[in-house]
Amino acid sequence: VGEEYGLDEVYNDQNFDCTDFCTNDAVTLLKKAMTDQRITCKDKLNISENLREISKLEAYKDYALCDFCDLIEDIKHNHLSEEDYIEYLKTEMKQAEDYEKDSYAVKLFNYQLENMHKAEAEKWAKMNLKYEEMTDRYVEWLILEHRQDDALNILDEGTKTHKYSYGYVSDWEKKKLEIYESRHDTTNIIEQCRRLFIIERDCIPYYHKLKKLIHPSEWTTFLTELIQHKDFGTDACSNLSQIYFEEKLYTDLFNTLNKADINLLSALQKYARCLTEEQQTILINKIEKVLISFAEHQMGRNNYQELASRLKILKGCCAVGKASTAKLVSQFRISYRNRPAM
Repeated sequence: VGEEYGLDEVYNDQNFDCTDFCTNDAVTLLKKAMTDQRITCKDKLNISENLREISKLEAYKDYALCDFCDLIEDIKHNHLSEEDYIEYLKTEMKQAEDYEKDSYAVKLFNYQLENMHKAEAEKWAKMNLKYEEMTDRYVEWLILEHRQDDALNILDEGTKTHKYSYGYVSDWEKKKLEIYESRHDTTNIIEQCRRLFIIERDCIPYYHKLKKLIHPSEWTTFLTELIQHKDFGTDACSNLSQIYFEEKLYTDLFNTLNKADINLLSALQKYARCLTEEQQTILINKIEKVLISFAEHQMGRNNYQELASRLKILKGCCAVGKASTAKLVSQFRISYRNRPAM
């Protein structure tokens, strides 16, 4: 299949897909065969080498018709000696693409632990902390070994080395918080929640934690300072709006909504009851301009349905919204009387 797949009459035939070539079925049969004791270890290792050669064919390497990696890996793991398997992983890691190297580093670390070579595993992990997955796995193992101080040091090192890997850094900062919480270390819990409040997109969970930890007499000053260090964006439904709502700081909530560029109608639906009639009017005047522009430029039945939906939301927000909706509907019926769908 690998040799024939690249031919134009096969590759370009729209009636074929990968399952038509039964390659996955062939791999399933080979997996069963690898459990049969009548096949020698030598033969199984030869099969794994044959599969490696087949995997280099264009059909598998470039078109991803089938993946043999797991099967090859299982054969090597089960039938090579410890020393040979470790050498195999190191060789594969050396030859792998950059994005694949970290998975081999972790495989070798896990294999050494499986075979009770803790010292060698740890030495290997420390040599390969430039890979995020390795840092992740090493920290996990240190925590299981009850070596929280070492885990914290590695996490600190990881966040500095991989500062642009947001997903990993976020997870590592949360892991540090878990360690501090397990120790009931209030000082560091506060500092870590503060950091997570600033770097996380959803900061509300850390706002709630901090409010429980900070003394009420210090809370207002602490929160004001904390908010100054975070960019909440220009969404009216931001975390900042939610915080001001929960703190009952309604003037600050209004000012935040008034500066927002998007989702003002959704925010008004949520917070209108907290605002004065004058504040509602100011925000609704901004919403009216958006709806008038939408009606003018967005034609078609789907867009008219969207407009109707927004008007219903505005009508249900408050008395000012209800009056605004009546005015807009009357205006649209006159301006767009030649649009039956509207």
